[in-house]
Amino acid sequence: VVEGGAAAAAGLRTGDEILSVDGERVADSRDLVAAIRGRPGETVQLDVRRGGERLRLAVAVRGERDSTLLDNPLVGRIGI
Repeated sequence: VVEGGAAAAAGLRTGDEILSVDGERVADSRDLVAAIRGRPGETVQLDVRRGGERLRLAVAVRGERDSTLLDNPLVGRIGI
């Protein structure tokens, strides 16, 4: 979790397991990136497991330009 990032601001902590984004299950980091990337400027709901507890966190997805791609598109990032 990046200090000062959107995920940290929403209460996500290092060690939390992200189970789903807006109700869509995420199996791995690729699923998570795919779920967040196309949603700049939106707020998403993360279902998280922290220890034995399940939480739902609202995260405001930040839009950033991806200079690694030819057309430099605006992509969603939450700072993890």
